Amino acid sequence: MKKVITINLNGHAYQVEEGGYDALRAYLDRAAEALADNPDRAEIMADLERAIADRCRAHLGPHKSVVTDAEVERIVDEMGPVDGAPGTAAGDGAEAGAKRSKTSGASAAPKRLYRITDNAMVGGVCQGLAAYFAIDVTLVRIGFAITTLVTEGFGILAYVVMMIVIPEAKTSEERAAAGAPAASARDLVDRARKEANRTARRAQASWRRQQRAWNRYGYSVGMSQPASPAAAGIAAMFTFVHFALMFAAIAAAVAIVNHGEVFGWELDPDVPVWAAVLVLLVAYQVIVAPIRAAAGSPFAGSGPAHVWNAAIWLVGFAFVWWYAVNHQGEVREFITRAPDVLRDFFDSVRDWISR
Repeated sequence: MKKVITINLNGHAYQVEEGGYDALRAYLDRAAEALADNPDRAEIMADLERAIADRCRAHLGPHKSVVTDAEVERIVDEMGPVDGAPGTAAGDGAEAGAKRSKTSGASAAPKRLYRITDNAMVGGVCQGLAAYFAIDVTLVRIGFAITTLVTEGFGILAYVVMMIVIPEAKTSEERAAAGAPAASARDLVDRARKEANRTARRAQASWRRQQRAWNRYGYSVGMSQPASPAAAGIAAMFTFVHFALMFAAIAAAVAIVNHGEVFGWELDPDVPVWAAVLVLLVAYQVIVAPIRAAAGSPFAGSGPAHVWNAAIWLVGFAFVWWYAVNHQGEVREFITRAPDVLRDFFDSVRDWISR
């Protein structure tokens, strides 16, 4: 008869024999000590507990509710030391433990198809297929590439569908069922380090983009320059022109949909209404892009310019409301005809795709 202790791993309770509890506690204490200077210590420790919990769950069943000392020893061996470097004896022990985990997991649970995102190039579909069929992932990727070329892009569609349908292997038990070795302690530390490096690179890239934007408009880092009255006036003028062009585009779109003309110029009967509206919107975006950039530039984007811009847009929207109230017939006719224009547009797109 052995003493059984209930432990909490990753928010779930497990019953472990006393010797196994001592081994797990000593392992986690060593891990916490090895990660004392690691900024991702809390995240890695949580991942370690989650991985240990997955392995404990694999040893339980309907008629077995206690993890034995020998099973805990095997779990600790599979996890490997946290400070073991690749290529050392510790690293080799972790690799051997991972192989044993793969073998025991494959025998305990039926093999299933999962996406494996570790070291995946896109969504982990090729990794999952390679692990499921026990072949090299490079062969699977080459197969997808050849299929894409032969079928004129159908391989990409198949990959996207499989990425949506096939679940991702998130736990050690699922990774074992997929045919991939469960993550060891070294894998978890390396994953946290890669994620930290990726986050740092994203932050540095964002900072460099911000610096380039400041330099483009004559700013220095850490300095702010209030807009001069002249710059604020120029910004207000650009804002007014921006609104005037927007209102003109709206009025032109209403005229095209309702009467098939633009400012008195009738459209060619062979030109669909939706095509004319689309050309109008594209032309509006091309014309208004530099004006919008000038109105919101850092030279004129602070101080009084904000007040003038807000006032102009407020007055402009009030004018649009007045126009809509006094031209209810035009607006109502536009709202009635707009769905037909959209339907024609989608029908044309569908016909073009089906060719």
